[in-house]
Amino acid sequence: MEIGYRLSLPPGFLKKEVNEPVVWAMLRSACGFGEGRHGNPPEPDYMAAEDLGIEVTFAAGSDHKELFLREFCDGIYRPGAESAALRARPIFAALARKAKKTYSTPRTALAILCMLELFDWADKDCPARERVLERIRGGYIAPGPFTTVYLLVPGLAGEWYCYDVAARQRRQLLVLDHLQAPYYRAAWVRED
Repeated sequence: MEIGYRLSLPPGFLKKEVNEPVVWAMLRSACGFGEGRHGNPPEPDYMAAEDLGIEVTFAAGSDHKELFLREFCDGIYRPGAESAALRARPIFAALARKAKKTYSTPRTALAILCMLELFDWADKDCPARERVLERIRGGYIAPGPFTTVYLLVPGLAGEWYCYDVAARQRRQLLVLDHLQAPYYRAAWVRED
């Protein structure tokens, strides 16, 4: 099976000053955080509470903006064609990059907006997803430096899923226009 998809990307979304507030709004919606505030270095990007900072980052198949746009704005997803571990590589690259930083907060969480073909993660039963989440728990939460990792993962119907990796919780978000968030939509399906 093949699924053709389109990514709707708000103007300027690849700029940090545009995407960070969107990720923060998505997290507030998913996790019920209050207003919070922007972090002041060496604090993480956002302060959800006096002792909880949230660093925000992006995981995509390519760090080069033009290549990302060419590869992911219109694409063909083939369920099962690539292993979850291979598709999750950019997540582990983001984790490794952010784990090297020093944060001044007693508790720091990492929020990763996953602009990746992880559409099968929307299924309730996804063993491959669980293996990736377990690897994150064992490598970045249990030993630190993060108290949890929030993975924002897209679906193919305009929805997003927020995984609180430490709490082992999944919440579905519908992308509302006022969030100015990107979203994916299935354009066509071809059965084998």
